[in-house]
Amino acid sequence: MPQDIMDIFNGDPWSTASLTAKINEQPEGQAVNSWLDRLFTETGITSTTVAVERNQDSLELVTVGDRGSYGSTKAQAGRDLVPFSTFHLPRHGGINADQVLSLRALGGEEAGDAAMQLAEAEIARLRKDIEATINFHRLGALAGRILNPDMSVILDINQRFGVQPQNHYLDLTNPASEIGIKILAAKRKSEDAVGDLGSATRYIAACSRTYYDDLIVADGFKEAFARAQDGAQFRNDTRSGFVYMGIEWIEAHSNVGGVTFIDEGTALLVPTSIPDLFVTSFAPADYVDLVSIIGVPFYAKQEVRRMGKGIDIEVQSNPLSLNKRPRSVITLHSSAAP
Repeated sequence: MPQDIMDIFNGDPWSTASLTAKINEQPEGQAVNSWLDRLFTETGITSTTVAVERNQDSLELVTVGDRGSYGSTKAQAGRDLVPFSTFHLPRHGGINADQVLSLRALGGEEAGDAAMQLAEAEIARLRKDIEATINFHRLGALAGRILNPDMSVILDINQRFGVQPQNHYLDLTNPASEIGIKILAAKRKSEDAVGDLGSATRYIAACSRTYYDDLIVADGFKEAFARAQDGAQFRNDTRSGFVYMGIEWIEAHSNVGGVTFIDEGTALLVPTSIPDLFVTSFAPADYVDLVSIIGVPFYAKQEVRRMGKGIDIEVQSNPLSLNKRPRSVITLHSSAAP
């Protein structure tokens, strides 16, 4: 492979800092439950670990400091700190040698621009999988358990804090079920869990397919649904959502790699009006030159492959998503209570 072609990848635009800045400026790629992007506050941390200060059901993030640094304020009596590690999400790809060799005829800046276009397309492809995974973790944080793609549990948040998740049963298929009263009861459960963090005035109910189907035809609800739609159901796809009793009801079915995010027959009732209730912390990448630097959502890095057979590209993220009041999210069931 001609040396002048390989020199393209040694310039500043190909540095880790430049590629990382570029990947974090890109528009969102794969849209997976965009309401989650709006729900979670993003923050960068300098460590791979955060501690969560627990005071009854209230959880506050505290960054774990390096040795020799000034510590955070000591937890008050009745409180304790529980450490959590961020998750390392790397994705690898690259550019093959024959793709690079095809740039030889261009030469100069044109070759550099063409090579960058190849790299940007590969980086965007790798980023999409990580974006989907971050949203999967965020849904897990809402439900109290973060899962691997094979549905194995990697973090049981409720268990770690010794709290029980809250379930609520609407019994949608029962004509005698007082659905309106039961919805109010579910909101009150959430309001009590939010406590002094703020006023839970707005909610979203992220529904599985079967839950949404049962919901819009349930006795006592379908008339309200029709009024809320005001005929829109004859013009638009009703799965895009509607508001009833101060709750935005949406079908939130998203499937990535065969994994469905919300269990069938259930919905997640989530308060959306509480600032910083849900947070995703991003640790720095595991590169030597980024030690103790505040983390950003995505990193991109490249290096020449052994024997000059192409360019290796890595995209990674190191997130931890948590709900400061785990019991504020209520799992709604379409069935009757067991």
